[in-house]
Amino acid sequence: IFYMRHILDPVRVIFRPLAFYFVTDTIVNGILAKWNLSLRGYRFVQVGHLQFWTFCQEGNENEEPIIFFHGIGVGLLTYQPFISTLHKKFANNRRIILISMRCVSMRYPSLQDIPNMSETSESIKQIFDHYRIKKAVFIGHSYGTACLSWVVQKCPELISRVIFVDPICFALFEPYVVYNFVYRTPYKLGHFYLYYFVCREMGISYVVSRHFWWTQNNLYVEQIKSCANGKLPTYVLLSERDCIVNSDLVRDYLTDNQIEYYWAPKLSHGDFMHDKASWKKICEWIS
Repeated sequence: IFYMRHILDPVRVIFRPLAFYFVTDTIVNGILAKWNLSLRGYRFVQVGHLQFWTFCQEGNENEEPIIFFHGIGVGLLTYQPFISTLHKKFANNRRIILISMRCVSMRYPSLQDIPNMSETSESIKQIFDHYRIKKAVFIGHSYGTACLSWVVQKCPELISRVIFVDPICFALFEPYVVYNFVYRTPYKLGHFYLYYFVCREMGISYVVSRHFWWTQNNLYVEQIKSCANGKLPTYVLLSERDCIVNSDLVRDYLTDNQIEYYWAPKLSHGDFMHDKASWKKICEWIS
């Protein structure tokens, strides 16, 4: 029997050659992602502690903006099929804001550029002031749902509806998320890929091992209610074969509290990025 104290245990890292970061930082994030988003008309902006790409057709911003927090990986490039769908359906009358989380994107390790709960929520307020936004639709995937949890707790009055995809923020008092990401010995091919390329990458492992406070990241359903909004329209997408989140446990928790969810059959963690049925459901929730 042992207990998991990931905040105190040594940071678990498998070191990589400089060429690895040349690919993930310079080529993937520095060239391909910028090229892809710039061609679509997105502009790169920093407000407060948050960096993001934003698109808006001036004069046609009739509907509430969409704000997206991505998860752990190589940044926004892997989300391009999903982002492309959002752009085609909503860019004509909504501002789209794609938050870029450098600290969990396999960039050349930056161990200081890690926005915390208060910095993230304050920066969101600054973004709203900067663009004169009253309310927005928030979407988060994986680690991005922890950021959404902060926004829900700190400034729910800014949210019109919130969408959690592969959420790590529910039932964090259970051991599954931390165990599966930090402590599990891989035994499947997909687990080995996740273990080497994601879980043991220096920047990502440092964020999870030193800045992942479950008491802040965990979101109880009761916290979704607010004086400003009554109860926020809340939607959750769960992957049936999620290798990080205990989807069955979260589904039962959501069902008990009457939260609408979509069960994505045969999908693992992050597979929604290439699943058109999941995109369709998310777009329905946004509309």
